[in-house]
Amino acid sequence: MLRSLVGSEMCIRDRSNTGESEAHNCAVHLTIEAAEPQGPLRCARTYTLSCGSDPVENDPVQKFTAQNVERVQRLYSALTECLDLTAGWVARNPSCTLEELGQTALEMLMDREPEMMTLLPLPEGFELVFHEGKSCVNALESSLPLTQERCRSVHVLKLTLRSIPSTDPSCDVALGAVTVSDSFMFDLFSHSVYNITRPKMELASGWSGDGAEAARIRDLSTELVRCRQSYSGDIDGLGELLDDALAIEWELEGSMLGKLQGEACLFEHGLLLSHKRLGDEKVLLSSMHAASAEQVQGEFNQWGLQLTRAHDQPPLFGAVGSRRILLWLPPATVQTTLPQWKQSLVMLNIDLQTHQHTPPADAHETSLQELMGHLAVSDPLTIPIRSDPVPPECYTLIEPRPDSDSRIGITVLCGVSGSGKTSIAESIMSVTAENLDWLLVSNSLQDGLAWQEESVCESLADFAAQPPTEGRTKQVMVISPAHVSMAKVMRTLCCHPMIKDEFYVTGAGCVLNMQQLGAYESTMGESLDNLKQYLYDGWSQCVLLNRHEQVQAEFTEHQEDKLRRFLPSVTVMKVSNGRVLSQSDRRSLLGVSNWHMPSMQVARMQSAPGWMVGWRSSHTCRIKGVYVSLGPRPLKDRFTLLMRKLLQPGSEHGRLLRVTAFIRLGGNEEEYTGFEALGKKMRWLSKASLLAPPFAPVNHPNSQILLVGEGLVADELLRALTDTREPLREMVELKTVESLTRSEIDAVNKKRQTDPCPEGMYFTGVHWVNFYGDVTFEHPCLPQFLEEYVEVENQAAKLHNAQVEIEWADADNLVAKSFVCVDGAELRA
Repeated sequence: MLRSLVGSEMCIRDRSNTGESEAHNCAVHLTIEAAEPQGPLRCARTYTLSCGSDPVENDPVQKFTAQNVERVQRLYSALTECLDLTAGWVARNPSCTLEELGQTALEMLMDREPEMMTLLPLPEGFELVFHEGKSCVNALESSLPLTQERCRSVHVLKLTLRSIPSTDPSCDVALGAVTVSDSFMFDLFSHSVYNITRPKMELASGWSGDGAEAARIRDLSTELVRCRQSYSGDIDGLGELLDDALAIEWELEGSMLGKLQGEACLFEHGLLLSHKRLGDEKVLLSSMHAASAEQVQGEFNQWGLQLTRAHDQPPLFGAVGSRRILLWLPPATVQTTLPQWKQSLVMLNIDLQTHQHTPPADAHETSLQELMGHLAVSDPLTIPIRSDPVPPECYTLIEPRPDSDSRIGITVLCGVSGSGKTSIAESIMSVTAENLDWLLVSNSLQDGLAWQEESVCESLADFAAQPPTEGRTKQVMVISPAHVSMAKVMRTLCCHPMIKDEFYVTGAGCVLNMQQLGAYESTMGESLDNLKQYLYDGWSQCVLLNRHEQVQAEFTEHQEDKLRRFLPSVTVMKVSNGRVLSQSDRRSLLGVSNWHMPSMQVARMQSAPGWMVGWRSSHTCRIKGVYVSLGPRPLKDRFTLLMRKLLQPGSEHGRLLRVTAFIRLGGNEEEYTGFEALGKKMRWLSKASLLAPPFAPVNHPNSQILLVGEGLVADELLRALTDTREPLREMVELKTVESLTRSEIDAVNKKRQTDPCPEGMYFTGVHWVNFYGDVTFEHPCLPQFLEEYVEVENQAAKLHNAQVEIEWADADNLVAKSFVCVDGAELRA
């Protein structure tokens, strides 16, 4: 829809005052603004008009018209460039005010076109508008400063230059205004901005006259309006429309923007999702990984249809969306749609499960035998590779632990890197040390993110063989390596022959760092996928909300509500000060019995079929742990500068997520100095802040540094860390008389100017004079003085070089002691 069409103001000039002809008053540009009637999108463009040929000589009309066109084009070009720079500045400075933003944009324009900007009546001639896109066209209330709530909306940024003077000195009427605007979405986590309307409406500065601009405006209008009439026919492979109703609701689970909702049209081979802000998304059944449908008990008897997209497919609605969608279907639609879809899914080797609720006469808990029979009939397991059947042993369930079981309990803490698992485990173990005899199983820094199954089994076997401490009960705390598949960890703890007869898993808790999730959710990459696996796939029965005091209470409540909605049986606990659990929460964590619940076991089978027998449980993760044992002693300031550089997005060394280090700084031979970095935050730890054994680092003469991230180049990291030592001194080259510089010669001459002169010469205080009256400005004995100077300097240089050789040898020895491990596999430097 065209909101406005503004021509040049020259057309209103009073010719009687100037005596000029009407031809001098032709318009040279127009502005067009498109607005979505029922949505938030806006954009504005300025087009210049010209005859397309060079002006005729000595024709003032064409001359001034061409000059006016050039002036408008230059100002519009500067304005469009400033629009992008201003939007980027907002992303980096979300707390700015509208006045600060306007001043910054004006300074950018002055730097870009200083000559042109001096012609305008500033600051009145410049206007900046920044507001949320709303259905009301005139809703221009400023939306600065940006907040996490506001950044989820579409924002319109508009720049305008008014009262542009004409190049015709006899014309006292301004050319009018040029304007440009676009609709943006801002990501405060990564300080980035996305221009929504730019791909649909390019920043042309001249009207071609061939209708191309009109076509672009028409296309843009179609895109903005997004007509919601019924679809018919075959739309890009979706097939025929199955149901004419457009009121089918859908929800996107796990989205970065919270819960996304909209309407959908159902087709023979898929569906078309419509969102009022993000547009339309086509979903083909062939891209699905799993599908299930279940009738919801309630007033409307709706059916919930859940579709999960394969991991090799992009998320729905791009990076802000997810791969899991839930549709709410009325009973009439189910009767026509599900039978056809079930046939299509069967052809694709995807089993669509349908379960209709029939209220039982007497409610009772499902027994293991009944559950096994249900599995044998309906087979709800998700098949990773559709052509292969699931082996029968994949249906094995873990029997609940009887009360008479004397095996040792294992509590598992999982979570992504930097969530705070170690601090929480240390707190729990220290508080319960009087009643429980603890064994801690966790990776050393050198192990990185690898799950060391053999080492874990040996530690548990040795612990089981030890006699219990009097008055204490044996208990094991396992800190799962970050980003390792829980299927791999739990298979070892539940099914390994060295462990299963002596130990049993009581339950698992997932540590969720609210500060990490709130600040770095959009930059967590694969970490976010790992976190969702821990939470939603049946591996964790408790969720520990860590660092919740560091974020807004509304954010914590939103995440807690989402967890309870997706996981009705989950126990949510809040950790105080990064490590303290209440006594009741601690008792619940250590005594969790949900691990054997049938619903949890089915969830684990659906996410990782055959995890207990190792069937297709291999898991590859791009996130690696690079451990550097550094011999050279870093300098604190140089090490800090390197870490700040590595933590920046786009670093040449890879994407670094977290750093844990125990550094032996230069000059400190006795103690470690701790260092931590997460996201963009880093801190140095004093000795008092370091955890006590068994959480303390193994004593080693080298510095120990663990870097966790994606695409890390181990050799380059070792080289960069080595350069944080004190710079080595260089060798000094020996001097000769011929190699002396003019400044050195002058310095020796001045220093020795009062030395005795040969017979027949004397020094006047300025120069030397001989018997014949000849004048010289150099001491007669200067050659001898230079030889003596060279000899003294070379003696000092030889002493310096000898010391440097020793320093180089010591440095080489320290470098030789350095080595690198990638997830426990050593790479020699």
